[in-house]
Amino acid sequence: MPKISPYAALPIIQEYFPGKLRLNVTQLAIVLNLHQQTIRNRLSRGTFPIPSYKDSGRFFDIRDVAIFIESKRNIACCDRHVSGGVFNE
Repeated sequence: MPKISPYAALPIIQEYFPGKLRLNVTQLAIVLNLHQQTIRNRLSRGTFPIPSYKDSGRFFDIRDVAIFIESKRNIACCDRHVSGGVFNE
């Protein structure tokens, strides 16, 4: 299976939010299709998988978001490959 760049999702995120280098909770919720409160709850519990930082609010670097998305995509691809899905040769 070819190696995909960890930033392959970056152009897609940048299409949604042109010129942004960081996303706030509302924007991240759109990208990940999660409720904002789910993100806040997991941040509060320390279980949210994407690193964040506080400035004038809570922010996420779009590179970290892209890496997270690609890691999930790679897991999904591997699961299909192992289980005899369409990627199994």
